[in-house]
Amino acid sequence: MRVRPVDDANAFGPTFVRELADLASIQASLARAGVFVRGGVTADKIHSSDTVVFGPGLIRAYELEAHLAHVPRIIVDPVTIQKFRSRAIPPSRMRNEIAAMRRSIRHSDDGLWFVDYLQAGAVSLEDDGAIRDFLKEHRGRILDAASEVNVASSILPKYLWAAKYHNGACKRILKIASIPGITISKKELPSFERLRLPMLLTGNGVRG
Repeated sequence: MRVRPVDDANAFGPTFVRELADLASIQASLARAGVFVRGGVTADKIHSSDTVVFGPGLIRAYELEAHLAHVPRIIVDPVTIQKFRSRAIPPSRMRNEIAAMRRSIRHSDDGLWFVDYLQAGAVSLEDDGAIRDFLKEHRGRILDAASEVNVASSILPKYLWAAKYHNGACKRILKIASIPGITISKKELPSFERLRLPMLLTGNGVRG
């Protein structure tokens, strides 16, 4: 769990943008280590100490993770995005902050925004070779994790979603739909063809 204080209302926008960028970086690092996580990010009141954490912010973040994420993605609270967009700030500043926010998030097929850690990770790298190495490593982690799961397991769909997300990110970043050794094929992940995104995003068959 992460808590990032916001000192005043004027600081909310820049703080929110930085938090999304940091979450993207953290999630990318975890994925490169073979750890695929889900979660939720919101902006609300919370109290935290060394021993106790409570408040509506914690409850809302839990609800996003438990009831909306379903697969390894970090859901961005729609209420928080609306709060971000409805601030009374100069239009030029709003455009800049929205552009910065969009570098770290993506709109999903189910209408929710989630942290787009592959896009954010690619933007942070300096050249095409480094980006391809990053995507190759991510591909390998997905295939390694999926290979250890029984085809009948309820956990497998989350890796199928990760494979779909990976391939989509490769297409957006590299502008090529299929690249041997970088994208994931049905031959490499036979269960890939079982993926039904609407089913996954309603949580059917996905646990853990």
